[in-house]
Amino acid sequence: MKLRVLVIDDQATERLDHYKIIEGMNDGSGSVELVFPKSYKEMLTMIAGERFDVFLVDVILKTNGWNQSLRDIFDAIGERGPVFLVSSMWDSTAMDEARPYIYKNNVKGLFSWRDFTKEDRAPVLTQLTKAIYMEKKLDPTLRLTPNEKITILHLSDLHFGTTHMPHSKLEWREVKEKITSHWPNGPTFIALTGDITDLGHPDEFKQAKEWLKRLVQDWPGWDLPSPRLLMVPGNHDALLPLSVADHLEYDRSSGIIQWKPSSPESPSMTPYAFTPYLQFANDMMGASDWAEDNQHVWIRQEYRHLGVVFFGINTSQKFRNKGRVEKGSASEDNFFALNDRLRNIVKENPDSDHIVVGLGHHPPFDTSKTDQPACDGYKRLCTLGTPTGSSNSQYAHVPRILLCGHVHARVFKIPEQSSDLSTVTVYATTPTLPNGQRSDDAARGFNMIEISRANGAVTGMKGWSYKWDQTNLEKGKDHEFTRNLKGSFTFK
Repeated sequence: MKLRVLVIDDQATERLDHYKIIEGMNDGSGSVELVFPKSYKEMLTMIAGERFDVFLVDVILKTNGWNQSLRDIFDAIGERGPVFLVSSMWDSTAMDEARPYIYKNNVKGLFSWRDFTKEDRAPVLTQLTKAIYMEKKLDPTLRLTPNEKITILHLSDLHFGTTHMPHSKLEWREVKEKITSHWPNGPTFIALTGDITDLGHPDEFKQAKEWLKRLVQDWPGWDLPSPRLLMVPGNHDALLPLSVADHLEYDRSSGIIQWKPSSPESPSMTPYAFTPYLQFANDMMGASDWAEDNQHVWIRQEYRHLGVVFFGINTSQKFRNKGRVEKGSASEDNFFALNDRLRNIVKENPDSDHIVVGLGHHPPFDTSKTDQPACDGYKRLCTLGTPTGSSNSQYAHVPRILLCGHVHARVFKIPEQSSDLSTVTVYATTPTLPNGQRSDDAARGFNMIEISRANGAVTGMKGWSYKWDQTNLEKGKDHEFTRNLKGSFTFK
């Protein structure tokens, strides 16, 4: 992602050395472009036809063919982006000119030329980057160098239980030690793809909260709640007693609860089955996008400056008769809405060459182990379809990595490697040790993913499945992919 700064200054040539310090901004995006219009007319043409992330405006514009007031400049800029005002000295002349505009919503700060020095540039760069990040709805707290890798810890199917699964069975120390031995600062993100609990009970989520807090402690920047912890629910995360409540009737005189003779046409209690999960997600992520209006999808575009956009979808949102979860299913409308939102991100940010990483509990393509019909929405979402533009990012709305769980398998694969469908699907195992409740032959462990970047753009990925055989936790073989010219991944 290139940041473009429009510098409106009648003496820009003489002050070029001052402005050049802005090119030293290090925000993980790769580059900063300074644009200098030579006249008011050229400025109008640029503003009308090009995109700029921030505007630097000299308060007094009276020389070199410029004879404009700030009113002329602000009428042209409108609300197109954050504005910083600059003056040689903030005397009465400059203040009289600037005073009507200082409190406009998009005016973010005042600079003087003495602020633009190599020795003291930190305050200028900090204010500029903060304004740009806020305008673009990006997270300014996570900053990587343009060539630094993004790492994702992929956990799934933890299955915390109120009685049969004490958290000590989930050996968080071993997991933490293995990760830290290769990635001393811990992962950039943690993706948790469902079945956090066994019964969806609040006490089980409490155990999961304690385990996750122990896992991330001492990793720099990892304080919970954190938006870098990404999660979706699984079928075990629904509190079924709430989902079946509409199917029961209570006899006050006898105190007997029994099934109703007929099922309700529109169960009103079913949505509450995910209430404990939603509270847990809010406590751990700091927000839950789908807590209102029965939403079952979320999008995180705050890390677009790093080259990634995340989404999550609840694949356990439907319930069968008598309140049972219908596994691996979601409303087609969710996928259509998700596709529209991902396309809009690209349209609003045409220079953003990001990849989309999705989270869902159930495998979207391979249904051989789940005996459930595949939801066609996944394929529609991951099919290229109509491009959003003519640039290299025209298919940036298509998911390139999909993380899932449920089947407790170690898988990194591209189901259909073609021009229309080339999403890398990654299955995670369960860290749960055998205890009589989980199958003894279930694959156990977790995944680590590295997304490589060059000049801020994603170039490839590697993945490893860590295998836990009850005595040792070992790193598995490399799964390596490169990014091709269409932005998708191919096996290296």
